[in-house]
Amino acid sequence: ENHYSTALDLAKLMKAAYANPALKTILGQSSKDIRTTGQPIGVIEHSAQTLGEDGNVASKTGYTEEAGSSLASVYSRDGRDIVTVVLNSSSNFGSSQPFTRSEEHTSEL
Repeated sequence: ENHYSTALDLAKLMKAAYANPALKTILGQSSKDIRTTGQPIGVIEHSAQTLGEDGNVASKTGYTEEAGSSLASVYSRDGRDIVTVVLNSSSNFGSSQPFTRSEEHTSEL
């Protein structure tokens, strides 16, 4: 209760996760086999349909009833990594792409 995150909070979390080599690898995969020492737990499927397209190198989807669908992504363009966050979207899988094509929508974290 009363736990809120802003788009900036999620962008900072994605930036930190992407800076971690192990998480960077996981965020860039469409599925990940999760296991303990020698024992499989299950496979996590990635639902971000733009992963691997148009420079999208990492994505994490989410959903809460209050916030709706969300997507935090990293796009690699011209030697720069651009973090995007989309909140409360009915079409979050492609709605961040236009922002990664324009300098006017980007800022440093």
